[in-house]
Amino acid sequence: MRLLQLIISSPRTVALLVLLALLPALNTLYDFKSGQSRVRIDPSLEALLPRHSEALDLYQQVRARFGSDDVLLVAWLADDLFSPQRLAALKRLTQRLERMPGVEHVDSLASALNVRVKDDDATDINKFLRVLPADQAAADALRVEALANPLFVGRLVSKDGRGALLAVQYDQVLDPDALAALLAGIGRASQEEAGTVHQFLTGPLVVRMEISRLLLRDLYRVMPLAIALTLLMAAVSFRSVRGVLLPLIANGTALVGTLACYMATGHALNFVTVMLPPVVYVVGFAYSVHVVSSFDHEFARGLDQRAAVRAAVQEVLMPLTLTSLTTAIGFASLAVTDIVSIRDFGLFATLGSVMAWISALVVVPAGLMLLPARRPRLQKTDWFETVAPRLARFDLRHRRSILWAGAVLAIASLLAASRIEVSTDYLRNFPADSAIRVDFDKVNAAFSGAVPLQIVLESDIADAFKQPVNLRVIADLEHWLAAQPEVGGAFTLVDYLGVLHKALAPELARQDAIPHSAGLVDHLLLMGGSDDVERFVDARYTTTVLHINTSAASTADLNRLGQRVDARLALLPSHLRGHVTGSSYVIARTIDNVARSQIYS
Repeated sequence: MRLLQLIISSPRTVALLVLLALLPALNTLYDFKSGQSRVRIDPSLEALLPRHSEALDLYQQVRARFGSDDVLLVAWLADDLFSPQRLAALKRLTQRLERMPGVEHVDSLASALNVRVKDDDATDINKFLRVLPADQAAADALRVEALANPLFVGRLVSKDGRGALLAVQYDQVLDPDALAALLAGIGRASQEEAGTVHQFLTGPLVVRMEISRLLLRDLYRVMPLAIALTLLMAAVSFRSVRGVLLPLIANGTALVGTLACYMATGHALNFVTVMLPPVVYVVGFAYSVHVVSSFDHEFARGLDQRAAVRAAVQEVLMPLTLTSLTTAIGFASLAVTDIVSIRDFGLFATLGSVMAWISALVVVPAGLMLLPARRPRLQKTDWFETVAPRLARFDLRHRRSILWAGAVLAIASLLAASRIEVSTDYLRNFPADSAIRVDFDKVNAAFSGAVPLQIVLESDIADAFKQPVNLRVIADLEHWLAAQPEVGGAFTLVDYLGVLHKALAPELARQDAIPHSAGLVDHLLLMGGSDDVERFVDARYTTTVLHINTSAASTADLNRLGQRVDARLALLPSHLRGHVTGSSYVIARTIDNVARSQIYS
């Protein structure tokens, strides 16, 4: 009550203190020098992943050991792609991208290592386009060579030779602005080098970046709309300046303070927390409305302005406190989840609810003291007081029917909810004719697919994946994967050894593509192996990764594919263990688990 007395006696001081607190908060959200908003949407994977889980631990181990599968894809499509001029441009683009800050590696025909046996039987291991073709005949020979390499076809070159793909690995810690600038720079470089070649950027990263842009655009549309509608309702209900202005100021103060705390702690909005501003505003708006409504009621009864403010706050203090507390507890319960973005949303929505409560009990009373008040007429009855008794009599008269109808609807709802198919398809956020979807489909059609998956095989036996028997297990699994409708291609250690085998021992490779002994595997790796082998197997040859490209874009399709693969991996020999992983797969499992838990709860 001392605080209330201070607010009533010194409203200008309270208003000044609130204004002084708002200035640095606004500066956190808006750069007044450049005139640019500091609010950004973070498209990174980390915000969508759980903090702790076996699936995440496996993915992080695979990423640290074999590299990230979250890459940017640059596609070139042209009938004359294999010409001296086009291949020279492709090589220039690869080199330009490799020099860009934030780019860690570029995988393309220009950078991919290739094994060749020279006329003098010497082995040449070098980049595929180290020497550019001097004429069309040499370019045609390169085309034939590329299409004969199982590590290239479907991954770096299209199956018909009309397309080339550059997979750009980028620094995973880039902030949203730096990542957007990097994509813009890569797009410009590709356009400049491509000339008349049809080129575009695609892949899961591009989809996430475009969704981030749309979410930010929609946020700037939704918030003004929410504010306008709530102010319209306040104007219709109160028919006074204070009824419109004070809820706006009080709730705007709470919203700005919440977002400033969010940004100041190093966060950027993501696909989940982008809901934070409208949720905080809409939830908190009711608090201020209750204070104004109570003041109008007390003031209409004949109390002076000071006494009406005091009576209004005393009347709503307990209801508002309980409402804010229960709302905060509800949001805070989300903080126990392992999903970083949901945890952050719960914590800062809790903060927003508390700030809206404080603002309603501090800013609104101060504003009520500062704004001139015109005493409204105390109406005897209103619309609600007329309708409510009739509604109550109806409910009492038909109570049994209402209860039975409610029970039937509840059972029907439960049955319907059990048939809900949980799935998230980011591509469906875009029209069917949008460039994002069209380009994604082009990569799926021309190459092995735009969505990467990884299958990890492990053994406790040293050099296990040098043994022909285990290499045949990989080959059989790769053949099974190729038969799955969603899978466009698989690239494995067997393919890598097959290239070496064909180049270094062609007479043996014709009889059997898989080396017949671990000793021959060692010999092939000694004579023709390169650092590229590290993308398929660890140094002890106890863990190998099968890189899968798929056209499955929805989480339901990815999870169904993952379940079939898991069932197939269960049939592996007892000394081998298999797991499905990859950024897209981990996100698919996470999103669907969250959705299911919401339905169950």
